Amino acid sequence: MPRGQKDAAFYDSAALLVLSLLEEADKTGFQLLHEVECRSDCAFAIRESRLYPLLHGLEARGDVNGRPRTARTVFTG
Repeated sequence: MPRGQKDAAFYDSAALLVLSLLEEADKTGFQLLHEVECRSDCAFAIRESRLYPLLHGLEARGDVNGRPRTARTVFTG
């Protein structure tokens, strides 16, 4: 699979996973990273360098809202 298709597949999978986690409860980026690893028994992990651009992209599309709370931003689905 070409790199562009791999990136698109990752983005789509990660976006669905993040949105499903945010349906349950508001979470910070750190909480999302931890939940993804725990729920998949470490089979699926998202690096911070990919999660935050993903969250900001979802926020730009209006799929999630980020609100700063103290030192961390809380995202809602």
